[in-house]
Amino acid sequence: MMSAVTVWLRQVIAAAFFSAAVAALLPKGAVKRIAMLTCSVLLLMTLFRPFAGQERAWLRSMDEIRDEILSAAEDLTQENREAWAGLIEQELVSYIETRAAEAGAPCTVSITLAVNDEGVPLPVAAELTAPRRSEEVHRCVREELGIAEENIRWRIG
Repeated sequence: MMSAVTVWLRQVIAAAFFSAAVAALLPKGAVKRIAMLTCSVLLLMTLFRPFAGQERAWLRSMDEIRDEILSAAEDLTQENREAWAGLIEQELVSYIETRAAEAGAPCTVSITLAVNDEGVPLPVAAELTAPRRSEEVHRCVREELGIAEENIRWRIG
């Protein structure tokens, strides 16, 4: 970084010396005014040269910031979906365990969720652990949660 500043400063000094030499060597008149205008433009271009590429760098920075925001939004959306799925799973487990206790067949429930096309997590499988199988609880899981018969698994014990 320091070497780039040193090179730039040397270029500015060289352009200033060149302009001074041209001013000293040319006689008064229209040619000198045109030459001095040209030297002034040259000096200004040399002065502002480091800032010439900044527009591209700024646009690149804006693209990077946009990408970071989009990435963060995706991460938050994913975290939100996972939290939502966890809450749905917890509520479904609580519901089935309450219904089982009311039916006199307490059990422990594990629910598996899958995300549908709209991004909504829905129950697709259930595993119930109980001392005995309860047809009332089985029917509740199948009909009220919409889990297919082959995806309801009982563990007796």
